[in-house]
Amino acid sequence: MSTNTPLLGLNQPATGGDSGIWGDDINNGFSALVDIAVAGTNNITTDGDITLAVSNGNNSSSYSTTGTNSTVAQYAVLNCTGARTAARNIIVPTTSKIYVVVNSTTGGYSITVKKSGGTGIAVANGETSIVYYNSISGDVVKVSSFGTVLPVTSGGTGVATLTGIVKGNGTSAMTAAVSGTDYAPATSGTSILYGNGSGGFSNVTVGSGLSFSGGTLISTVSPGTGTVTSVSGTGSVNGLSLSGTVTTSGNITLSGNVTSLTAANFTVQQSGSKIIFQYNGTTVLSIDSSGNLISAANVTAYGTP
Repeated sequence: MSTNTPLLGLNQPATGGDSGIWGDDINNGFSALVDIAVAGTNNITTDGDITLAVSNGNNSSSYSTTGTNSTVAQYAVLNCTGARTAARNIIVPTTSKIYVVVNSTTGGYSITVKKSGGTGIAVANGETSIVYYNSISGDVVKVSSFGTVLPVTSGGTGVATLTGIVKGNGTSAMTAAVSGTDYAPATSGTSILYGNGSGGFSNVTVGSGLSFSGGTLISTVSPGTGTVTSVSGTGSVNGLSLSGTVTTSGNITLSGNVTSLTAANFTVQQSGSKIIFQYNGTTVLSIDSSGNLISAANVTAYGTP
């Protein structure tokens, strides 16, 4: 006498029994159920609730690899199609079983997979979910879903579509980042950006005489040109260097140590306790701190300079 397994109802012929029908026991009551439990599809088109039950296999059982509104609980895929006028339920047995549930119905209603009297799992219209009966929680639970928005807490974005740069918001749905607030905006290559203190960016104004291009700030005024018309005020300037021709009206007062004065060919500079005069780099005259004058050539008094 045969018995059946508790979860999938597979036929188990008794040892030494079912003489002459073992082939039917295995082919019809065992192999066929394994086939649909692993890869069979039950196309559910009815606009109403449907209750599934474990079908115990035997030597005369017959199972189609693709069922239509079948109440056999062993099918792997529950493919829900056709029109629905309300949310519908699929009632499954309270035994451990995994289902792939596809809600491709029209009407926009969910399909809930649950045990009798349970809450179960609602599979939204357009969604595909993997569910199973959990004997610990005592109801159908969801393993994963496809075709719907995956929340941030499950590793998703929380939104169906986004355009631009994505901005995280903790456990809330991601949003599109705002140019100029969340990131520096694209520029034409002629702008310098700075943090404006208000949570965003602003352009630095490039004044006249300057240009910014290719990441380089340069002066558009040629060095050494232009005229300083007036310099006034008090105080001191350290490290001032004047080159070229300096023209002035009025007085220029230099305080502190002046180490060297250079004209076109002449240079006057201090050397130890002497002031020396050079012409084209050659010393031609010196005056020491005692007033002694030494000339490399003749000294003429009362002549015309």
